[in-house]
Amino acid sequence: MLSGAEQEHALLQFTVRGDPARLPADTDWDSWLWNARMERVVPVLYHLVNRSPDVAADVREQVRQVQGAVMGRCVQLEHHLVGLSRLLASHGIRSAVLKGGATAHLDYPDATWREFSDIDLLIDSVNLRAARALVEAEGWRQGYPLPRGHERLTHAVTFTLDRMELDLHQRVAHRALGLLIPASELLERAAPFQIGNAQVAALDAVDRVIHAAVHTATAGPNVRLSSLADVLVLTDRHADKALEVLDRADRWRVRSIVQRGIGKAYEAAALEAPHHWRLAERRPGQSRDRLIEFCFAGPHRRPAAEEVAYLRLMDRWSDRVRYLVGHIAPGRDFSNVHGGTGLGGRTRYLRNKLRA
Repeated sequence: MLSGAEQEHALLQFTVRGDPARLPADTDWDSWLWNARMERVVPVLYHLVNRSPDVAADVREQVRQVQGAVMGRCVQLEHHLVGLSRLLASHGIRSAVLKGGATAHLDYPDATWREFSDIDLLIDSVNLRAARALVEAEGWRQGYPLPRGHERLTHAVTFTLDRMELDLHQRVAHRALGLLIPASELLERAAPFQIGNAQVAALDAVDRVIHAAVHTATAGPNVRLSSLADVLVLTDRHADKALEVLDRADRWRVRSIVQRGIGKAYEAAALEAPHHWRLAERRPGQSRDRLIEFCFAGPHRRPAAEEVAYLRLMDRWSDRVRYLVGHIAPGRDFSNVHGGTGLGGRTRYLRNKLRA
């Protein structure tokens, strides 16, 4: 019987090899299914089961039913995604689909290999106020309060509607990394793709690799298998772009973070990185940011240093002041969610933020 870690290795390896090893006869399929649901890789398990000849019929049916429910939700999310993309475009606001909503169609064998649980759309920060008004007019409501004055400074604002979630991203990463990777440049290169008979846009292939690797590198020790699988699939499918990926990441001073994300995925899968990537990594980088590397390229989060790096990269002193004041006096709505409006509540919030 395979352990949880061995199951995860098998699922990750299957995403790039597509050829399952022979599974043991006494496999605990309840454990596989629980693991896949928690890690958001039910579609990978579904295709693994379909290609494994010795799986019992009742197991195939159970996995098929769960896959059907997962894909049903993805179709619902895509219905809203298409509508929101068209709504924004009709008002001159460019957007690009991020994460699973894009990789499912562009990088996996087909869209049934990748589940996702929300809608992630990147827009330019100058359009956030207008975009917010448009989505709220359609019935979407902000999912949770932000500290006072932080809306323009956060990497994404979350909205909900009928158990659906929308993240309007101004940046593709948190804090300093989000400032280093310019959203406007990503949107300029965004390329169209089809969902059904509708056309939407996604980051280009190089930017998708960078985004997936940065997300994986900075997600902490509990990064989901779906995120690791994205890195594996993207780096395997776009191995010919390895030098271009690292050169672009180097220009943005995030190369070490990208390399860490790629290494983290292949280590989790117990696989060796493709030859193209190993060769590309031998070429020395030109631009390094040692504070960024200290914050994000190591094995542990350093929240206090992350805040310093973020403040350092802000263009205006007014933004720095607004950001700090938002933590000291975050506003009643935010305080009620995070421990109360008094001094004790604010102190607990700041302490928990730095210990996150």
